[in-house]
Amino acid sequence: GLGQDMREAKERSWKSGKTEIIVATNAFGMGIDKADVRFVVHMDTPDSLESYFQEAGRGGRDGKTAYSVLLYNNSDKLRLTKLLKTRFPEIDTVKKVYQALCNYYQLIIGGGKGQIFDFTISNFVSKYNLNTITAYNCLKVLQKEGYIELTDEINSPSRLYFIIKRQALYEFQVANADFDVIIKLLLRSYTGLFTDYIKIDEFFLASKLKVNPDFVIEILKNLNRLKIISYIPRRKKPQIIFISERLDNKSLYISRKRYEERKETYKSRINSVIKYCTEESVCRSRILLSYFGEKTEKSCDKCDVCRQSGDKIISKYEFDIISEAIKDRLRKSQYSVEDLIGELTFSEKKVLNVIQTLLDSGILTIRNNHFLSIKS
Repeated sequence: GLGQDMREAKERSWKSGKTEIIVATNAFGMGIDKADVRFVVHMDTPDSLESYFQEAGRGGRDGKTAYSVLLYNNSDKLRLTKLLKTRFPEIDTVKKVYQALCNYYQLIIGGGKGQIFDFTISNFVSKYNLNTITAYNCLKVLQKEGYIELTDEINSPSRLYFIIKRQALYEFQVANADFDVIIKLLLRSYTGLFTDYIKIDEFFLASKLKVNPDFVIEILKNLNRLKIISYIPRRKKPQIIFISERLDNKSLYISRKRYEERKETYKSRINSVIKYCTEESVCRSRILLSYFGEKTEKSCDKCDVCRQSGDKIISKYEFDIISEAIKDRLRKSQYSVEDLIGELTFSEKKVLNVIQTLLDSGILTIRNNHFLSIKS
């Protein structure tokens, strides 16, 4: 929600080291190469191990020790499960948001293909009385289906693709020698330019041609006007790009099969995160490596699981905290051992260790062969 100038000032202060700690969404840091980040702390659980691995990887790029801390409790499991429903709205809702978007930019049926608009989601949802999160996820579905593209990155890079076919492009190069050099450079530097928008770097192209970047930008704009390429210059604001013409609801096809397959894939990703967070006996590095297809029997000896397995005796400090938590709950209600473990946020091993000690010392007792209680 910060203005662009304020956001850039805070970013500069952090990158220079003047600001030591910065709190941000997970979008922050993409493309920022700050080598000396010592801690990356996740307050919220990411929705995939891919995201977690990438985000944690912003720490320790200088090769020195860095720590990635993921804060987790049982409420995060519920939140992740709810995300599944939020991320995949009903198809009728997706169609409603699509028509609202087209009306927002006053596009007629059959029009709008290739058009690019600056996009502020808060203005859009306010005008049509939509839920922001639902609307955003509907736009992402439409992007997956190939109807629009939503560029929601900060400092979105320039994008380009060739509108005309290869033979027509060759004929254009022969007839327009002034454009030939940069077209050849584009084709040598990037692949896939005839099938989809590809991210490009005007400064890189300018360095190869030994010219000013503004000169390259002007040439690309001219090629865009001549309908040789579709060129989207670098923007700091999110944009909506209409990949196809506006369709009516009957013609707007969203494959239910593909939709359900993506939903199941997302569900699997969420379950992998929950398993990673709740695992207490397998080294976390081994879990991550296994998820990405690498097998190893060697533990890292650095993560919380490895360190905990190396602790033969629970510390007095931890024992006292867990003991008080157990007794506080038992004063209010009856609990089985299983329910008590589920209620507390400490590791199962440590809770069991404390329960056994309290039973052995006579502070706790088991009634009806099932429920724990404080011995009077």
